[in-house]
Amino acid sequence: MRKTVNIWVLIGSLAVVLIAFFCYSGTLAQTITELNDVYDQGKVRQAELQNEQAELKATLENAGSDSYIESQARSVYGYMMPDEIRLVITNPEVLYGDEGVPSR
Repeated sequence: MRKTVNIWVLIGSLAVVLIAFFCYSGTLAQTITELNDVYDQGKVRQAELQNEQAELKATLENAGSDSYIESQARSVYGYMMPDEIRLVITNPEVLYGDEGVPSR
């Protein structure tokens, strides 16, 4: 014997499914937008890291040269050559007055 389904039960079930789908699809759209923002931020961060990596590779290539070692010794560690004299200006306002040190 065949069972029949009441048409109103079928229509009500479809309406509930459609309402649930549309409610959930709004949440999915918002989630997709948030994930796209996170992806864009990741792409920007990746570009920054690639630039930093390129700079570090260039520094690493130059690290073995004598001129790089000398410049690092002078700037970072304050080393001088034996025949050099260091001049340190402790109060530049005396030289330039109240206007301050001129920009380069």
